[in-house]
Amino acid sequence: FIPFIFGSIYSESVLIFQSLSLASIFFMASIPANVSLLALGHSKWIGLVSLLQLILVVVLSWILIPTMGAYGAALALIIAYVLNFVASATYAVKEIFS
Repeated sequence: FIPFIFGSIYSESVLIFQSLSLASIFFMASIPANVSLLALGHSKWIGLVSLLQLILVVVLSWILIPTMGAYGAALALIIAYVLNFVASATYAVKEIFS
């Protein structure tokens, strides 16, 4: 729909938009785990994972953007959100069911 709304000059942004949409799914999927951890009093865990996510995005962006451009930045965000989701969900399940 991007070329339809903004014109064909923005056709190259479709892949980036799709990638960011995928990243947002993992971001939203991690919210229940983080809310559960917050309710259990593990706010330090959430802060630590967020800090590691920030560092990962910066490092991956620094590596990927020169070769891949804006798609590299989107890919860095996807990787960071996926790892955040896996870490938070795994830790939340461990804390809830143990």
